[in-house]
Amino acid sequence: MTIQTEGTESVADPVVSPGETTGNSRGLGTSIGKLISTKLKILAIESKVATWGILRVVVLIATAVVLLLFTWVLLMAGLIGILVEQTGLTWFYAAFVIAGVHFIVAIILALVAKSTPPDLFEHTAAEFKKDREWLYQLKNNKS
Repeated sequence: MTIQTEGTESVADPVVSPGETTGNSRGLGTSIGKLISTKLKILAIESKVATWGILRVVVLIATAVVLLLFTWVLLMAGLIGILVEQTGLTWFYAAFVIAGVHFIVAIILALVAKSTPPDLFEHTAAEFKKDREWLYQLKNNKS
């Protein structure tokens, strides 16, 4: 039996005949060696596939971010044009107004982010605390 992963190379299943393992530990060692070798080959194949999948997602996200940045820049240029036409300001004063609004929003968002930090690894920390208490109790019960 062979294992095929998305058009990549195949890996033979580590089928061992009963005669190889009967009566000696050398046969068992051979079987375990073949099993480990096969598992490592499968891991290598799946790693290649995963690498290309992750790279594809990263490239798509980077492209989307660049396109969103260009969209934002063009939107702001249009907003400056509208502001200039409606208010009679010169374009650089309108750009300063838009930049000031962006700065104020950025400061507000930074303050909100700073005031509400997320609880990171809450469950893991609780498990470590339980483990420490358990080890402490084990140590005290043996003494």
